[in-house]
Amino acid sequence: MGWSEDGKSITIKVEDLKPDKQYQLTIGRGLKNLKSAPLKQYLMDFKTKAE
Repeated sequence: MGWSEDGKSITIKVEDLKPDKQYQLTIGRGLKNLKSAPLKQYLMDFKTKAE
């Protein structure tokens, strides 16, 4: 995981996602922005493309 140069986005590396499957990822707890302020909890919900 890493921050963009402008500090407005993060990149999260994931591996082994299966096709046509629903995933959820929650970020925020324990993470801080570049100014050390805690992030609000955020839920991402997505589905991978079918083969």
